[in-house]
Amino acid sequence: MSIHSYDLQTCAFIQEKQTLSLEKCSRLSGKSIASVKRSIAAVNEYLAPAQQILISNNQAVFQMTYPEYLAFIQSLTLEDYVPSQNERLDIMVIYAFFNPALNMSHLYETLHFSPSTKKKDSRALSEWLKTQNLGTEVVPKTGVRIVGDELTFRICVTSILSRYLEVGQDFQLTRRLANHPLQTMIAEYFLIQADAEIQTVRTQLMQLIETCHFRISYASVKFLYIYLSCAYFRQHFGHPLETSRELPVPVQDYHLMKRTAENTFVNHLISSLDFSTRVMPPVNEHLFAITRELVRKVQNNIITRICDDRFIYEEVYAYLHKSLIRNTYHFSFYDNKLEETKEQYHRLYDILSSAISDYEETYQTRLSHFQIASLTLIFRKFTNRNKLAGRNRKKLVIVTNSSIEKIDFFMERMKFRVDVELLDVININELYLLEKLDYDFLIVFSNRISTMLDSLGYSCVKLHFYLTEADFELLNHLGFSTSRRKLKIGAFLAEIRGMDERKATDYLLERYSDFFLE
Repeated sequence: MSIHSYDLQTCAFIQEKQTLSLEKCSRLSGKSIASVKRSIAAVNEYLAPAQQILISNNQAVFQMTYPEYLAFIQSLTLEDYVPSQNERLDIMVIYAFFNPALNMSHLYETLHFSPSTKKKDSRALSEWLKTQNLGTEVVPKTGVRIVGDELTFRICVTSILSRYLEVGQDFQLTRRLANHPLQTMIAEYFLIQADAEIQTVRTQLMQLIETCHFRISYASVKFLYIYLSCAYFRQHFGHPLETSRELPVPVQDYHLMKRTAENTFVNHLISSLDFSTRVMPPVNEHLFAITRELVRKVQNNIITRICDDRFIYEEVYAYLHKSLIRNTYHFSFYDNKLEETKEQYHRLYDILSSAISDYEETYQTRLSHFQIASLTLIFRKFTNRNKLAGRNRKKLVIVTNSSIEKIDFFMERMKFRVDVELLDVININELYLLEKLDYDFLIVFSNRISTMLDSLGYSCVKLHFYLTEADFELLNHLGFSTSRRKLKIGAFLAEIRGMDERKATDYLLERYSDFFLE
């Protein structure tokens, strides 16, 4: 019996939640409840009775540990598996990128895909390429090659590969452990074809990170790692970037590439990435003026007065700056934690949707739902901060894939009720960083990461991204203190004694940002 990609997708939904209603699973998968049950039955064919997904009272119950789940996924072969059309399109694009031409007939014969499947996929590939302003041309007696804008092609390939690869502790690119069989084939093909380029980029990125005073977030460093590897590969085989685009905002020059056009885009790319700490990009006065006007419009439509203006201007400016670059080159980083933002904060979301019009008209761009959701969380974080009266106590490390904007929002929301200090935000693949951190609790948002940490011997606290009363009750039970605390006058005065007004102001804003507003 074969197992389909949508069977494994259904399995993944249930694994993430551990217990999931058939109705919700149906909504998530876009399949009927009957189809969900068939998918569960198909998965169970490959599992021992003690590991099978149970159905009880219209609830699907996951029984495997995360290591058992990974072992199940990795045990599947191409002979067992029926991939989705999107996966088949992915492998065609990757093979076309790393070869002079794509021989679809040979590839599909090797993978035992039928001629009718090849015909449908060929048509689907042409349609998808049109949406990317790319196309194909025939290479006589060889196959077809993908033609069009070289940079667009690279970004498409980087986006595909980012789904199937991870960056390990030793900064090595590896295939994702939960890959389906065809996804594993795609990842391993890239790792073999671009091995020399990957090693070059590994050294280059390690040097960049050592010399810079910031840490690039996990998802961003992975995207940069893969893009640079692809860029070097294409240059070696005669496909360099010939021209570069001008941006209406300045960026820093990192001097990573020798060719001017290549280096220009890499500078743009790095400036568009997410960082684990706040990084202020070079200032463009016009964009900063638009930022100030955006903050003013939002401020006029909300009750809470945002006093620490300088910080919100800088943060909103930085987000608009990188959003402009991402939209120029048509790429993004998906974050599922943003799905419910509009519902949770619909009024602020609607205010921003209207207030952002000057920015969109000036730069002829359109912010996506997820970008407006990120701005919503930035503003909501500052309204929360301006209501705070507490001081940090418990030292936290958050293990997540979410970017700094989302985590900043989460932390300000948390600080509103309990005394906490965020030491770091890490990806599940960066657990080695914990060795250097003196933390009290690991915080996670997903069952998947929670079970992975548990299997590795780490205890953690799972919370909802949008914190609930049940979450605060749990934190109280774990010994977290209320944020409503006082300072001892004598100790406090001793800290600032001898400082002039400017130095004292800077010190208080840095050391006691949860108490003081400028």
